[in-house]
Amino acid sequence: SKTEEKSSKVSGAIQQLNRVDDDYDTKMVGFEVGCQEGTGEPSACHHVGEYFSVVKEDYERSGKIYSVNCNTKNYGPSCFNLGRLYVAGKGVTQSDEIAEELFGKSCDSGHLQGCYHK
Repeated sequence: SKTEEKSSKVSGAIQQLNRVDDDYDTKMVGFEVGCQEGTGEPSACHHVGEYFSVVKEDYERSGKIYSVNCNTKNYGPSCFNLGRLYVAGKGVTQSDEIAEELFGKSCDSGHLQGCYHK
């Protein structure tokens, strides 16, 4: 029947998406190693941090990536996102003082969003 055929197609599509998700997870974990060691490309590491923060809601993990990227590469967007985690107390101990320092560092590196929070 058409209903069974449609159901089978939907089921197949969901299985394919799950495989893509698993492959993507594996790639992100692979990139994470270089990012944690400070050897990864800054914008790529920033995106890995966003993946763990936004998609996985693993704020502690993303905070570590942002921290390395901010402190070793002086990558403004990562300093800014780490500051946001400190404001919210997500994955780190809440601290407006640390957040303000990170926003300043973000601004000083040319990331204008950080300038609005100084």
